[in-house]
Amino acid sequence: MEHKEEVKEVRSALFAFLPTALLIIVVIFLVFGGLRAVGLIGGAAVENIVYKNSFQYKEGMAQRAATLEASIIELDIRLNSNPENRQALINQKSILSAQLRAITLNP
Repeated sequence: MEHKEEVKEVRSALFAFLPTALLIIVVIFLVFGGLRAVGLIGGAAVENIVYKNSFQYKEGMAQRAATLEASIIELDIRLNSNPENRQALINQKSILSAQLRAITLNP
C-alpha cells in the first residue's frame, strides 16, 4: 500500500510541475524569438545606414550625378542645333534634371 501512495504522490507532483515547466519553456522561446526578430529588423536598418555611408555608395552616386549632368549638357547642345524635336528634348531634359535633383538631395 505504501508503494501505491508514493507513486500517486510522484504523479501528482509531476502533473503539478509539468504545466509550469511548459509555460516557462514557451515564455523563454517567445522572449528569445522576439529579441531575434528585433535584432533582424535592427540589423537591416544598421546595414542600410552603413551601406549609404560607404565610400562605394557615395562614389557611385557621384558618378551617376556626373553622368546625368553630362546628359543634360548634351541635351542642351541638341536643343540648340535641332529645333524640330524641341519638345521631346525638353521632356528628356526635365526627366534627367529630376533624377539629378533626387540624387543630390538624398546623399
